[in-house]
Order: sequence, then C-alpha cells, then structure tokens
Amino acid sequence: MLSEKELKVIANLRQNSRESLTKISRKTGMPVSSIFERLKKYKGGFIVKHTSLLDFNKIGFNVMVNSFIKIGRGQKKELFSHLMNNPYVNNFTAISNKYDIFIETAFKNLKDLRKFNEELIEFGIEAKEDFYVIEYLKREGFLNDSNNVSFAQ
Repeated sequence: MLSEKELKVIANLRQNSRESLTKISRKTGMPVSSIFERLKKYKGGFIVKHTSLLDFNKIGFNVMVNSFIKIGRGQKKELFSHLMNNPYVNNFTAISNKYDIFIETAFKNLKDLRKFNEELIEFGIEAKEDFYVIEYLKREGFLNDSNNVSFAQ
C-alpha cells in the first residue's frame, strides 16, 4: 500500500505528468531525490505508461463511439487481433455480463464508422450496441487530486 505522500505524488503526475519534480516536491513535501527514486521504481510496476489526453474533435476526429460487443463462437482470436491493431480503436477492454468486450473508437466521419462496422461483421459477432459520445464530462479523473488521496489508503 502507498503512503499518503506517495499517493500525492501519483495524483500530481495524473494531473500533469510533465510537471517538474521540483514543483511536485514543493506540493508534497517530499525531497526531489525521493520522488525521483520512487518514480524509477513505479515505472516498471503500476505506472504503465505516460501519455497525453487528446481533444479528438480538434484534430479532425468528430465521431466518437463507445461499443459493447458480444462475441460469437466464431473467430475470437482474429477479432481480438483485428481490434488490437485497428487504428480507430482507442481503448479495448474485456468485460463481463451481457457483453464480452467494450471498445472506444474515434472516426473522422460516419463513412469511416460504417467501414469499421462492415469489417466487424466478418468476425461473427452476436451483438453490438453503439453509443455516440456527445461530450466528455470527466476524463482520467481517478486519483488525480492530491487533496483527495486519503480515500485510497
């Protein structure tokens, strides 16, 4: 389990992974050297990767779709491979209950979405339910406020 100071470091990184260690040190009260050493340790462990959140609309991807898919007995491995390597798929998750997988996709237009859906038909999926994203109200908000880390202990 992480200490409250360590959780505050993580929360600061979740807010801005490019913030200097000196600023994080001031906010958390931890020495820069300690933060640096912990980050080296975390990188191979629970920090999977550092990334940037994009506003897809501003780069021309105006159709955002979240889809739930129920997989048939058909070509599960082939479908997984297709989704893992498909450039339109932003996130791909195995889930439980009525559906088997959840995908988040981004398309420039509805024509690209239609082509993507036509390709999926070949994999023998049993059901697919699409939800068009109108607006993101909160993204990557879990454990990113250093003032609210005590719940995680």
